Amino acid sequence: MKINRKNLSCKICQSKRILVFIQKKGYLMLKCRNCGFIFAPSINKEYIERVVEHYERRDPFLRVAKSRKFLYQRFLSEIDKRFAKKIRILDVGCGPGFFLSLARQKGWDCYGVEVVSSLCEMARRRYKLNNIINSRFEDIEFPDYYFDIITLWNVLDEIDAFKEVIIKVKRMLKEDGLLFIRTPNATFHSFFCRLHNFNLAPRRIFILHIRNFSKKSIQILLGKVGFSQVRVRNSSPTAGDPYGGKKGVKIYKFFAFLIAQLLFILSFGRVTLAPSIEVFAENGKN
Repeated sequence: MKINRKNLSCKICQSKRILVFIQKKGYLMLKCRNCGFIFAPSINKEYIERVVEHYERRDPFLRVAKSRKFLYQRFLSEIDKRFAKKIRILDVGCGPGFFLSLARQKGWDCYGVEVVSSLCEMARRRYKLNNIINSRFEDIEFPDYYFDIITLWNVLDEIDAFKEVIIKVKRMLKEDGLLFIRTPNATFHSFFCRLHNFNLAPRRIFILHIRNFSKKSIQILLGKVGFSQVRVRNSSPTAGDPYGGKKGVKIYKFFAFLIAQLLFILSFGRVTLAPSIEVFAENGKN
C-alpha cells in the first residue's frame, strides 16, 4: 500500500509529523509524533460490518461487562456524590445493558444506544431497560442539553467519525454535564507493540484498534471541541480475562497497573501508562 506522506496529517492536532507505525499485509497504522494518536488512515464499510459481526457472534460481551463491575460501581459512586439530583445518563455502545442496570439501581434515568440488535434485545429482556435504541450514535437525535452524563466505555476507539461523535455528545450534555470515556491507552500499547516487533513481548499484551488515544491526544481533542476540566487517570484493570487467555494474564494486569500507578503518583499525575485510561470532561458553556 503506497502512501503520500505530504498529504498526511493527524486527525486530532493536524500535525504533519506522521510516521508509518505498522504496514504489513494490507494493514496500515499511522502515528502522530506530536500528540501520540495512532490511527488507520481510512475505514471501509466492510471493516465496520466485521466489527458488528464480531460483537454479535463471537465476543463474550456479558463476561466482558461483568469483568468491569468494579469499575462501573466505582464510577457510579463517584458521580452519585457529585450530583445532588436524579441523573439522566446516556451510555453509548451500551452492549447488553449491564452498566445501565447498575445505574438504574441508584435511581438514575437510563438511556442506551447500541448498534448490535441482539444486545439491545438482551438489555431490554434481561435487565428490563426500556430506553435502549438500536442505532449508531451518529444517527440518533435527542434535544440539546438533555443529559447530565454521557459515557463511552471502550467505544471511542472503534468509531471512525470520532470527532463528530464528541461534538454531538457536547451538544446533548447539559452545561454542567459530564463526559466519561474509557479507552485503551495508545502510549502503553504502542510501546509493547514495538517490543513485540523485536520478539520481546507476546502479541496478546497489546491492542490496536482503528483509533488509539494517548493522554495528550484525548486532551487536545476534547479541548478543541470545547470541553473543560479534562482529567485523565489510569484505569484499574478488569477482573480476570473474560476472553479466556492464559492464566498469567491476571498477574500481568495487576503489576502493569501497579507500576503505572506508581509512575502516576511520582509524576504528580502527568504520566499515565496503564493499559487503559479513564477521561472525565466537563461541558463548558456553548
